[in-house]
Amino acid sequence: MKFKFITLIALFLFCLSFNASAQKWSEPIDIQRNKIDSLQTKVLMSNKKLLMTNNYTDEKRNISDAQNLLFENLQFLLSTIENVTTNQLLFEMITSKPQVLNAQKLLKLRQTQLISEMTIRAESLQRQIQVSKDNETTKYMFETRDLFKSTQELISTNFKY
Repeated sequence: MKFKFITLIALFLFCLSFNASAQKWSEPIDIQRNKIDSLQTKVLMSNKKLLMTNNYTDEKRNISDAQNLLFENLQFLLSTIENVTTNQLLFEMITSKPQVLNAQKLLKLRQTQLISEMTIRAESLQRQIQVSKDNETTKYMFETRDLFKSTQELISTNFKY
């Protein structure tokens, strides 16, 4: 019983110190998450409004498809942020020097891959913006592209390994 109590206290103290470490980057992450959630909601509502119209033409279908793609891109951004955050939390738990070095290599590689994927998606959005005919969807495309860029910057500056 005494051992379990001591173990629980040690675990609690570890979590407190771990939480303090996470606070330095959690606020910018939360702000970014909220921006993405807000834009996702706007895109979803716009698409819902579009689908509820009586006159559903090929043009409206194309707009709806573009908005669905935007929603998927925003979902990708959210999952990327979750991925990076989880990796950072796990990385901070590692204490052995050789394991830290191996983890740093893996996390740098993964960070490079994610940033590259975001660059490709942002470039694809830029091409879609040029051919988009719907003002509202184009506006959302610009906002999504900007969120890709700011998420890249956020990951590059807040998660150094």
